[in-house]
Amino acid sequence: MALPGLLALAAVLALGIAALPWLTVPHSVAGPVAPLSSAQASSTPEPTAPPTAVPLAHAEKWFLSFDYPAAWTLTDRNAVAATAGLNAIRPSEGDPVVFGFVGNGSASEECAPNPPNLFYSCSTSWSLAAGTIVIRVEVSPREHNSPAAGSWTALQAVEGPDLPGAQAMTIDGLPARFSKNVSDEVPYSTETIPGASEVLWWGLTSQQQFTFGYSIVAGIRGPNVEALEAQAKSLVAGIHYIPETSMLPTDPAALDQVRQSALERALADQKHDANSEHNHAWDCFPTTVGASQKATITQTPNSNPLTRPLPVTCTVESMVPTVMQGWTLTLSQTWEAGSDYAAGRAVVVLSLAGNGMAWQAGYPSGAPTYPHEGGSKFPG
Repeated sequence: MALPGLLALAAVLALGIAALPWLTVPHSVAGPVAPLSSAQASSTPEPTAPPTAVPLAHAEKWFLSFDYPAAWTLTDRNAVAATAGLNAIRPSEGDPVVFGFVGNGSASEECAPNPPNLFYSCSTSWSLAAGTIVIRVEVSPREHNSPAAGSWTALQAVEGPDLPGAQAMTIDGLPARFSKNVSDEVPYSTETIPGASEVLWWGLTSQQQFTFGYSIVAGIRGPNVEALEAQAKSLVAGIHYIPETSMLPTDPAALDQVRQSALERALADQKHDANSEHNHAWDCFPTTVGASQKATITQTPNSNPLTRPLPVTCTVESMVPTVMQGWTLTLSQTWEAGSDYAAGRAVVVLSLAGNGMAWQAGYPSGAPTYPHEGGSKFPG
């Protein structure tokens, strides 16, 4: 259950050119080399030519920064400017938005009206000649009458579920997933890429959006499948996010300082939004992890107003770092038994960005029931 004021939000280690798999690097053997006999010298092959680097182009597109072979073509559908980050819902052009393509093959995205549904129906037309690759970058998950594609989001990274069979990896400090099919089928999808010898899929998370991420699909047609696969993997491994990934400190003392600041912001945000509606449901929570304080409430974080005051103990149970470089904040309210109700406990869990901005809230055991809950103050 989402709470008022919660916001829906959205770079892996930089690789030097010499480390990119699309460079041709000759094999070498380290250590001293013994002199060759005349017979050996006469049979020794000519020295291998020095490695030749493939020229690279740099792109900053779709809230991402990456390098790709300069001989490839990048197609930008210019979908980002009119969207709220990765929350790319545009009924006029379909949902989800395919941001663009990069490769030496070709592909395009077509969307058509799909009445009586509000959203358009969209699909990709792939054209892979022999020895080519096309990489598609789109918002994840795909929804609204589009082919089902793999989904990997910050919400899944923090709360689950994981993707069965996917390889875990890290892209620019954030959790990512990878899968590969040696066929024309897109992993975790009903989509196929005509002529593809293999299809690669990556799911990337985003610190700016909690419930949306990236789906990156690479369709490859042989020959030279291994070389093209290496190029695609290097492109994705070298991705940096825009804005830059915000990492939590590793020093314990610095981490505690950031935690305290994030806790204070998280509670202040919830109090501000609730109190603007004369709802003081969050006022009883202290601003120290592990601390408790007693209060008498008539408002709760998740239920209708109470018809009678209820004495409770409000506790900040824990605040632990997450793989998204944010926090999981657990709060509780407990009450002793009264003359006409049993003792109880209500727990709310907030998923936070590193700075304390709230992404999502939920109740691990379902929405709790408080004693003497009244009716909704809203009509209807």
